[in-house]
Order: sequence, then structure tokens, then C-alpha cells
Amino acid sequence: MSVLKTCHFRNIALCIICTLSVIRGMAFTIEDRVKCTANLNVRATPSTSGTILTTETAGARGIIIDGPQAANGFTWWKITWDNGYIGWSAESFLTLVTTYSLNIASSNPNSGVYVYVGPNDILKRADGTTPFNRVFDASTVVTLIAPTTAGGNNFVKWTRNGVDYDLNRTTTVTMSANYTMTAIFALPPPVTHVITVASFATRLLDVATFVLCDELIYPFGITRLKRFVVEASLRTGLFLAIRRAFLFALPVGGCF
Repeated sequence: MSVLKTCHFRNIALCIICTLSVIRGMAFTIEDRVKCTANLNVRATPSTSGTILTTETAGARGIIIDGPQAANGFTWWKITWDNGYIGWSAESFLTLVTTYSLNIASSNPNSGVYVYVGPNDILKRADGTTPFNRVFDASTVVTLIAPTTAGGNNFVKWTRNGVDYDLNRTTTVTMSANYTMTAIFALPPPVTHVITVASFATRLLDVATFVLCDELIYPFGITRLKRFVVEASLRTGLFLAIRRAFLFALPVGGCF
């Protein structure tokens, strides 16, 4: 068992207890995460005569909050179990559970961003406002959801330990190490407008077709179908003429 623990101790007295536990070769220390290897009684006092509060089934998990105490040939630890029971259980039927820390941060803004976290961590904590920390059992799949905007900036991506991780606001991370997940935000792109302006040649073509038809052709009287054919033919011819004029810039008096 490593002497250096990654957990945070609440006060100096707690540090002393943990240090003495390591020196004495204790299996656990305060704030360790444990699970029972068989059905295990939870008692009101650290003794085989203590009142049984409940019986945890094999695999049940909890956090050590006090101990050790020796009695009746057993070493006893006081545990807060995940189902809410608190009491003393024998060390012989407990094993250590690996946990990892998940730090949730944000950038632009660097704080004050509300992030959804699920499931609850080992201390029953879930969502939070950046920056904050949660602790999970190894292999737990944690879901994080960042807001669409924060501080006037748009969500861009998640990074994990400083490396690009996911472009989606909703992401998952499997706890196999200590991680820092950072939600990155950035200024929204500038608003752009597209304006379509008809070309000079197109306008000129419309005017020329109208003038030629109204002044030179329609006065003589033609059917609706013939009128359509005449306008289409004139428009095609005028378009080619205008296009050549713009491309080659022929001198006055030149011919196409």
C-alpha cells in the first residue's frame, strides 16, 4: 500500500491518523473507498455484540470515516455505506476500491460555468459550477454536458488533460486515471449578410428587349406565342452582343 495518498485530508489530526495507520501496517485509512467481499454485518459499535444495523451484500461499497478499533479478534472500521447506513464492520471482509479524481474546468470564461455531471460521485455529488472536482470509482463512465453559451461565448470543444477530446457539448469519459476536463468557449463568429446585385449587362439586356419589342415589333400585332418566341430570340441575341462588347470593347462602328 502506497504511503502517499491522493485524497485530501480535512485537518492535521486526520493526517496523523492516516500516517499512523501506514506505519502500523493497517489495511485502510480514513476516507478510503472500500467494498465488502461477502455479506457483511454493519454494527452500531465495534464489537461482535454490537447491534446489527443492516447487512451489506457482497460488492456493496462505502467510505471509511473512523477507525480502526480492535475487539473480539477483529479490526473494525466505521463506514458510510452508499445506501445510507453508517456503522462498524470487520476489516477481514473488506477490500480497497480504486478511485480517480475528475476536475471540471472551463475556458473563456474560466469560472462560473454550470456543467451537468452524471452519475453522482462517491460523495453523492453531481453537477457543479466550474472549477470543481468529483471522485469516481475506477471504470465509471461519467457524462458531462456543457451549456451552449457561457459569458457571451459559444461552446467550442472539450479537452482532456489539455488535449482536444470532443466537439460535442455532451461527452463521456471513462475513469481510468485522474482527468481534467475543460469546456472551451470562444466569441461567436461575426454576422455576415449576402447581397445579390444584378449585373449591369443583365439590366441592359432587360431594357433593350423591352424597348425593341414595344417600339418595333408589338405595334404590328402578333400572337402571344409569337411574342414569347420573339422576346426569347431577341434576349439571346442581345445577350451575345452585349457579352462580346464587354469582352472585346470594339470601337464605335465595329460589327459583331
